[in-house]
Amino acid sequence: MLSSVAKDIYFEFRRLFPTRLLYGKEYFAVSKLLLDHDLDKKNIVIKSRLRETLYLALTKTKFYPSRVKLSAKDILNNDPHEMLALFPLLSKEEVVAYNSDFFTSKLQPKILRSSSGGSTGLGLVVQRSKMSSDVERAFYNYYWGDTGFSLEKSRVLRLGQDALVGLSEPPCRQQGNRLLISPTHIDKRNFSKLAEAIHRFSPDYIHGYPSCVTELAELYRESPNCIQIKAVFLASESIYKKQLAIIQDVFRCPIYISYGLSERTNIGFAKFIDGELSNYCFDDLYSVNEFICDDVGVQIVGTSLWNNAMPLIRYQTQDYVRKNNDAIVDIEGRLQNFLLAKDGSKIPSLILDDVNWEWIAHLQIAQKEPGKLTLYIKLKDGFDSVVVCNQIVKRQVDLWCELFDVEVVFCDELKRKKSGKSSFFYFD
Repeated sequence: MLSSVAKDIYFEFRRLFPTRLLYGKEYFAVSKLLLDHDLDKKNIVIKSRLRETLYLALTKTKFYPSRVKLSAKDILNNDPHEMLALFPLLSKEEVVAYNSDFFTSKLQPKILRSSSGGSTGLGLVVQRSKMSSDVERAFYNYYWGDTGFSLEKSRVLRLGQDALVGLSEPPCRQQGNRLLISPTHIDKRNFSKLAEAIHRFSPDYIHGYPSCVTELAELYRESPNCIQIKAVFLASESIYKKQLAIIQDVFRCPIYISYGLSERTNIGFAKFIDGELSNYCFDDLYSVNEFICDDVGVQIVGTSLWNNAMPLIRYQTQDYVRKNNDAIVDIEGRLQNFLLAKDGSKIPSLILDDVNWEWIAHLQIAQKEPGKLTLYIKLKDGFDSVVVCNQIVKRQVDLWCELFDVEVVFCDELKRKKSGKSSFFYFD
């Protein structure tokens, strides 16, 4: 993993190098396929990559050979999608329990990139090759590229974990073509310093957690001098529709939303333009995307086509979508963020979007036991807590009285995760 100093050097000088020196041949091949829209060529590549992924899983990992009744010859001589269907679904718990058994022996450790984490917070190490990283960049450059965005050259205001610093440290710093804003520093106390640094940097784009970008938008809403940007890119958190409306109202530009996870088995993109959220696109060139109904909802299941360092086959992400026929119209959230109703059913926490955000600076939902919710709220200045509490409770009771009892607690600051996210939901 690159040290902090090496990262600074990389981001400072990468804009000076031609992309052919930064990325491998797969980056350019995938970029061309995405631009050409040639379905026949695309399907040939998908089949080839899927066949290689399944072959690697059976011949280069310890996990699959004893669990799949297929031979390498079967994979090479049959339709890869038919072979994929014979692999069992893979759970997060299995990947955690047998973590290193998913690593292939094909690649040397020195050219692998490793990241720890996972979308559920379970102790999970994910390994991937530089090829996998390069290909992922090709998808972002393609799906965000209609704004003129370039990963290597565009000036980006970044609000994420990679920008996080201690509270005693300066709230922002420049790293090449990025201005890093620490998520824990986005508040009124630091806003004058932030606004001055942002104005000097003059970003073309904002990229960050939805909660952090919303916080910044609220600060700029009260400022006479808002920045002019081309687009906002949101990732890594569930998103409330009201957040999208606030961000678009303040920055007055298109909003691009990306879905992904540390395990790199799926990637999805959507847009929010003029108050309308598009369907999500899960590109088949990145992974085989399955949407499987279970007792919670429609779960995303993925098989990455490009991570030859750690092939995960039919991986159950524990992330859920809402479908309309074959269209993916929304991401409902991750399983650990679902609420437990009085009757024991699991409900997406995004249902509580129906609150008046004109009153609220920040909101968090906590659940101590099934059927009981606590809404922790930081009020905006000038609003009466008693009036707001009565109206919020009445509205939630009218909507969800059969599912939840609702309590409102007002506070000055809300809990944050280690990443700096002010997570909207947690089990207390």
